[in-house]
Amino acid sequence: MNKLVDALSWVAMKCTQNKYLNAIKNTFQNYMPISLTGAVGIFWINVLINDHGGLGTVFPLIMDLKIFLNTHIPQAIIKI
Repeated sequence: MNKLVDALSWVAMKCTQNKYLNAIKNTFQNYMPISLTGAVGIFWINVLINDHGGLGTVFPLIMDLKIFLNTHIPQAIIKI
């Protein structure tokens, strides 16, 4: 078991010292909040306030969120 741990730690050390892998890792870490924000926005528009098949068909009060979107967020952002 110690040989396996030693081998894997050696590989991990070599990977962390590689400047190209570090650049890829840092890029993913920096763009993760943007990606999560976009995912939440897509969920919000397509699932929550969709009156053709989302929760808006089951719970009509959720459709009041669409009024919030129309007044506070420009339409160009919603369409993106």
